[in-house]
Amino acid sequence: MLSPKKVICCKLKNNEKLMASQSGGAFTAIATEFLERGGVVYGCGMNDLNQAIYKRIDCIEQLEGIKGSKYVQAKLGNTYTDIEEDLKSGRVVLFSGTPCYVMAVKKYFAANRFLNNLYTVDLICHGVPSPKVYNSYLNYLERKMKSKIKAFIFRDKMGGWHKHVEKVIYENGKVEYRDGYTQLFYTNLPLRRSCGECPFSTIKRCGDFTVGDYWGVQDVLPEFDDNKGVSL
Repeated sequence: MLSPKKVICCKLKNNEKLMASQSGGAFTAIATEFLERGGVVYGCGMNDLNQAIYKRIDCIEQLEGIKGSKYVQAKLGNTYTDIEEDLKSGRVVLFSGTPCYVMAVKKYFAANRFLNNLYTVDLICHGVPSPKVYNSYLNYLERKMKSKIKAFIFRDKMGGWHKHVEKVIYENGKVEYRDGYTQLFYTNLPLRRSCGECPFSTIKRCGDFTVGDYWGVQDVLPEFDDNKGVSL
């Protein structure tokens, strides 16, 4: 693992795309460049059951499906097999995820002769909550609202980037803003035990790119902080 060669404070110039991103949109900018050059991008998205899963995309129109924070462990499914097929076919691949997932992918393909076509983005990670806790929370909300959940957005910019708010869209048409899961997440109680001993929580990073929220930017570059989100 290497220390960063350069640290950049950034945000998307397009206001609509910026507001649709969780912070400043650094991942969107990086992924867009790979897709426009004919590459393939793997990232975490949500399925129809509101479960976090890995998805493969190869065009800009699909990028919305893997944007946004997911504060729960994601299922990789056939991701390794799909990446291997893409690499063998000569495609350039970008894989995005928590640093433990990134390192696992790099180790798995370490002996692959097409490794030079694999690039990675590791996230500055607070820790990964258990899916059991997350699903229990969704079940609680559905019982309370007497409706199935159509979409669960872990972090919405309603109130601005500095405010962490969940958005829940129900099948009965109701929309709710709340922070119950958020507050639980920040207690660290639902996090995996391994997250408390994470070897990747360090300035030395395993990915080609490292992205995260630029918390504290208001103290360093106050003129750059408009409460719409800033990435590092």
